[in-house]
Amino acid sequence: MTKPLGRPRPTYEDFVPAAAAVLCLFLGSAPAVFAAPPANPGATPSAKAATPGDALPTIAAKTGGLERREGLLTVYVDRQRGKVWLE
Repeated sequence: MTKPLGRPRPTYEDFVPAAAAVLCLFLGSAPAVFAAPPANPGATPSAKAATPGDALPTIAAKTGGLERREGLLTVYVDRQRGKVWLE
Protein backbone atom coordinates (compact mmCIF):
# COMPACT_ATOMS: atom_id res chain seq x y z
CA MET A 1 0.00 0.00 0.00
CA THR A 2 1.30 3.44 -0.91
CA LYS A 3 1.33 6.43 1.36
CA PRO A 4 -0.79 9.44 0.19
CA LEU A 5 1.17 12.48 -0.93
CA GLY A 6 0.80 15.88 0.71
CA ARG A 7 -1.22 16.81 3.76
CA PRO A 8 -4.14 14.74 4.96
CA ARG A 9 -7.62 15.94 4.13
CA PRO A 10 -8.94 18.33 6.84
CA THR A 11 -11.79 17.13 8.99
CA TYR A 12 -14.65 18.91 10.71
CA GLU A 13 -12.68 19.02 13.95
CA ASP A 14 -9.94 21.02 12.23
CA PHE A 15 -12.34 23.91 11.50
CA VAL A 16 -14.03 24.15 14.91
CA PRO A 17 -11.43 26.42 16.59
CA ALA A 18 -11.33 28.83 13.64
CA ALA A 19 -15.14 28.92 13.38
CA ALA A 20 -15.43 29.57 17.12
CA ALA A 21 -12.95 32.46 16.87
CA VAL A 22 -14.83 34.05 13.95
CA LEU A 23 -18.15 33.65 15.77
CA CYS A 24 -16.74 35.30 18.91
CA LEU A 25 -15.38 38.23 16.89
CA PHE A 26 -18.69 38.70 15.10
CA LEU A 27 -20.82 38.51 18.24
CA GLY A 28 -18.39 40.71 20.14
CA SER A 29 -18.56 43.49 17.56
CA ALA A 30 -22.33 43.28 16.95
CA PRO A 31 -23.32 45.70 19.77
CA ALA A 32 -20.97 48.36 18.43
CA VAL A 33 -22.19 47.96 14.85
CA PHE A 34 -25.91 47.91 15.57
CA ALA A 35 -25.97 50.46 18.41
CA ALA A 36 -27.91 53.68 17.90
CA PRO A 37 -25.78 56.78 17.30
CA PRO A 38 -25.44 59.06 20.30
CA ALA A 39 -28.00 61.82 20.55
CA ASN A 40 -26.87 65.37 19.87
CA PRO A 41 -27.29 67.15 23.21
CA GLY A 42 -27.41 70.61 21.60
CA ALA A 43 -30.27 69.85 19.21
CA THR A 44 -33.86 70.29 20.28
CA PRO A 45 -36.66 68.14 18.88
CA SER A 46 -38.61 71.19 17.70
CA ALA A 47 -35.67 72.36 15.57
CA LYS A 48 -35.70 69.11 13.56
CA ALA A 49 -39.43 68.80 13.01
CA ALA A 50 -40.96 70.62 10.06
CA THR A 51 -44.03 72.69 10.69
CA PRO A 52 -47.23 71.73 8.86
CA GLY A 53 -47.24 75.03 6.96
CA ASP A 54 -43.89 74.29 5.27
CA ALA A 55 -44.46 73.18 1.68
CA LEU A 56 -41.94 71.67 -0.69
CA PRO A 57 -41.04 73.82 -3.71
CA THR A 58 -42.51 72.82 -7.05
CA ILE A 59 -40.31 71.46 -9.85
CA ALA A 60 -40.95 74.63 -11.86
CA ALA A 61 -39.85 76.83 -8.97
CA LYS A 62 -36.75 74.73 -8.30
CA THR A 63 -35.67 74.52 -11.96
CA GLY A 64 -36.55 78.03 -13.10
CA GLY A 65 -33.69 79.50 -15.15
CA LEU A 66 -31.88 76.17 -15.57
CA GLU A 67 -31.00 74.55 -18.89
CA ARG A 68 -33.53 71.78 -19.68
CA ARG A 69 -32.42 68.70 -21.64
CA GLU A 70 -35.11 66.24 -22.62
CA GLY A 71 -34.45 62.59 -23.38
CA LEU A 72 -35.10 59.28 -21.66
CA LEU A 73 -34.84 61.28 -18.44
CA THR A 74 -35.46 65.01 -18.32
CA VAL A 75 -32.33 66.68 -16.97
CA TYR A 76 -31.88 70.22 -15.69
CA VAL A 77 -28.31 71.55 -15.76
CA ASP A 78 -27.26 74.18 -13.22
CA ARG A 79 -23.91 75.40 -14.51
CA GLN A 80 -23.44 78.07 -11.82
CA ARG A 81 -23.59 75.55 -8.96
CA GLY A 82 -22.22 72.59 -10.93
CA LYS A 83 -25.29 70.42 -10.34
CA VAL A 84 -27.52 68.22 -12.47
CA TRP A 85 -31.15 67.69 -11.48
CA LEU A 86 -33.31 64.79 -12.69
CA GLU A 87 -37.07 65.12 -13.07
